[in-house]
Amino acid sequence: MEMVEADIGKPLRRDAIEWEASRNQALHQKYRKILYHEKIELDRMKAAIDPLRKAKREFYDGKTEKPSPLLLEKEKKNIVSSESKGKNDRVIKTELMFWVDNDPDVIAALELVSKQAEKVEYLKDTLDDIRRRTFSQGIILNSQKFKHGLDSLGQVIDMRDPDWES
Repeated sequence: MEMVEADIGKPLRRDAIEWEASRNQALHQKYRKILYHEKIELDRMKAAIDPLRKAKREFYDGKTEKPSPLLLEKEKKNIVSSESKGKNDRVIKTELMFWVDNDPDVIAALELVSKQAEKVEYLKDTLDDIRRRTFSQGIILNSQKFKHGLDSLGQVIDMRDPDWES
């Protein structure tokens, strides 16, 4: 978010509109690359949930002593590993999914997936903001053309941006 704020968070500079326009393509490409990698990470995180749920189901069903340590080690970036506080004896089948869905490891993994999904949405919105900059720049250029056209006729119009301090 700080990077986006630094790149496109400030108002467009009317006095440097050519420079602002020249940055659009580079900014768009920069954030497309970031979005690409974050989408891949989101897909990887989503794929890690099913094996975790399976391990937890087997644990709560009494088929394993505890969730697979190999699974937890393999996915340690995505799963906040904490010892389950569930019983090692069998859970009633109708309650099995309740226990799996409320397991701290499953909840933590789902929270991480949710945060990653929000990051991907934020990057999509950032790309839309970069696209909208082009329209704003066009409006600024048209107003500058209009101003210069009136100036050539001997009319003076103050087109300074009241929000921009020189």
